[in-house]
Amino acid sequence: MHFEKQANTWYWICNRRVQGVKCSRGKLSIRDETVFDNSRLPIQAIVWMMWHFVHRLSEQQCKQYTNIGPKNNKTVVAWYAKCRDICFKWIWANKPKLGGFGKIVEMDESHFAGAPKFGRGRRLGEDPWENCFKWAFSLTERGSLDKTVHHSRSRAMLLPLINDSCAEGTIFCSDGWKAYVKLNENVDLDDTLHFAVNHSENYADPTTGAHTQTIEGLWNHAKDFLPSFGMKPRDLDSYLSAFMWFRHCKASKT
Repeated sequence: MHFEKQANTWYWICNRRVQGVKCSRGKLSIRDETVFDNSRLPIQAIVWMMWHFVHRLSEQQCKQYTNIGPKNNKTVVAWYAKCRDICFKWIWANKPKLGGFGKIVEMDESHFAGAPKFGRGRRLGEDPWENCFKWAFSLTERGSLDKTVHHSRSRAMLLPLINDSCAEGTIFCSDGWKAYVKLNENVDLDDTLHFAVNHSENYADPTTGAHTQTIEGLWNHAKDFLPSFGMKPRDLDSYLSAFMWFRHCKASKT
């Protein structure tokens, strides 16, 4: 098998013959079953847009630097969305185990259906925020850049996520949200501890020292990562997954 260029497109060419019969799949585009499949754009143009995404340039900057004309403005938007979708699939397939014996994992929920940042712009887009998108739940290991996010904060959704994302022996710190009540008795993890802090009284528990300042700081970074204009509620998961992917790359120095 070799590959060659035909009509400005590269193909894999199979030159094998069995009993004198040519291979039934004699020509295969190098785009087949890849992210480039079903796209008419040159591969170089797609890779160039991906380069801008990976280097955290905005969609508007990408449009300018790639000379995408005004008639094709949706092209960059669509490929940035595809990049975020790839981040979503990768991060959930490769998310690390958080915590372990002696390690602290903070958890917190955050509200995303509030007013636009600084009272300017339209962070929410035109779509209404349904109940399942208004809140997001996150876990982060203290001293690590790894983070797990889910768009629900109900107990029925949180417990399976905690069981799947955390290791045995983890020390959990949270606020007083009712979904966390008797957490260490309800998770399927051995030797865990849970300390809660009442934020109506203290930022950190004066007795145990428990606090959630790390995860609260990460929520601020996550919300700053979101676009200031035009983000639709249904896209929240993809943006948060891209945020986690960038933090993973920073932690692993890749």
